[in-house]
Amino acid sequence: MSFDYDKIKDKQDNQGYWATSSDLFMVLSLVFLLLYVVAGLKSSTYSIQKNKEFKRVMELNADLKEQLKVYNTVQQDYLNKQASSEEVQVYENLMDKLDLLQEDAKKEKESLEAQAAENAKKEQALNKYQQLIRNIINSNMMAKNTIQRRDQQIAEVKTESEQKIAELETKYKDVAKNLKKAKSTLKSSERKLAAANRKKELLVTQIEETQKKFEQELKELEEKQQKQAEKERKSFEQKLKKQKMSAKAREKALKQFQKEQEAKFSKQVSALSEKVETNQSELKKAKARLNARKKLAAQIKNNFKKAGIDAEVDGNTGDVVINFGDEYFDTGKSTLKPGMKKILKQSIPEYAKGLFSDKKIADKLSYVEIVGFASPTYKGKYVDPQSMDEKDRKAIEYNLKLSFNRAESVFKTIFNQNEMTFKEQQKLKSLVKVTGRSFLAEKIDEMDRDIASGMSQKEFCKKYDCKKAQRVIIKFDLEN
Repeated sequence: MSFDYDKIKDKQDNQGYWATSSDLFMVLSLVFLLLYVVAGLKSSTYSIQKNKEFKRVMELNADLKEQLKVYNTVQQDYLNKQASSEEVQVYENLMDKLDLLQEDAKKEKESLEAQAAENAKKEQALNKYQQLIRNIINSNMMAKNTIQRRDQQIAEVKTESEQKIAELETKYKDVAKNLKKAKSTLKSSERKLAAANRKKELLVTQIEETQKKFEQELKELEEKQQKQAEKERKSFEQKLKKQKMSAKAREKALKQFQKEQEAKFSKQVSALSEKVETNQSELKKAKARLNARKKLAAQIKNNFKKAGIDAEVDGNTGDVVINFGDEYFDTGKSTLKPGMKKILKQSIPEYAKGLFSDKKIADKLSYVEIVGFASPTYKGKYVDPQSMDEKDRKAIEYNLKLSFNRAESVFKTIFNQNEMTFKEQQKLKSLVKVTGRSFLAEKIDEMDRDIASGMSQKEFCKKYDCKKAQRVIIKFDLEN
């Protein structure tokens, strides 16, 4: 189920409407309840009065029945024995009237019973209506509780949405920041890859040229040998003619000459073959060293990736550019900041683990070099790294010393066991050397150098990012 924030917001806007409706329902419920109570009281009073009247009538009726029974006895006796015809006539008239009164009483009784039944129905209807009112009141109360819970849920969802939006904004900023770093790293990697490709193409070209050269030398040697052999054979034949040797002796001398020539040629071919084999062996060793470098570089890169470490690793040479994130050396300083030390503690053990992962290759390690750098600026101005002027010599010497001090700070932190300890620490220390490259390795085009020569340090650093020039590179080399 997806979260529809607009829908919830619309519901929240209608909150006042629902609250007003709820209050209206409550008022109507109270009115109906009062009506029900008044009707109930009225019905109850009327029923009580009717019941009292009915009881009184019943008691009167019972009394009259008794009186009538006595009267009937006396009357019957009187009529039979003493009454005159007129009295009998009066009696009959009275009896007719009594019959009428009895009929009226019966009708009155039936009317009262019908009214009582109707009152019972009204009472039942009022009970149902009372239950309905109760249900309405309960529904209103439940509706109020539902609205309160809904308001609470809306408030919680709103808070959660704001938190998620804040998290997304933070993630977006981090992604944008990482993307910017990645673009910068990509440009640097592309430059390094282009340089490596040019180096590779140059090496292939050199190998092809060397092969062609050897083939040409072999061809020229063969031609030279053939010409020399032909020349010597002709000279030898002329010599034989002059000596006037017999045919048998001439044939023997000619065979001896050919044998010597063949031996001489074989010796030259053998020497050339040995030279070719030596070059092929050296080429094979160079390829093996290159593959070993690539293998170690891949292992180091994989270790960094698993550990979540941001570092540039050259896939061909294995050179590692340590990325200190937002923390760099202060201008003119070589002291490592706490954040920089933390990055070294994370990256160096993984670097050492990758470097010594293959024992055969590890045995061929000749050295591990920590190289420090400095930006090409001095006393607030840009200094051309290629300048040979005497006025720029102090700047080069200052930055050379500064870059060495920065590399030395990295060295001291890596091998200070109070700062960090890792399994390959002693092995690594026996191979490490520390160097400073100043800004001599910075590659700035001729046109850019001409433009930058008039810049202040602030302008130059804004354009070329001096912080990246304050980097530290760790590289290794293998024995031949």
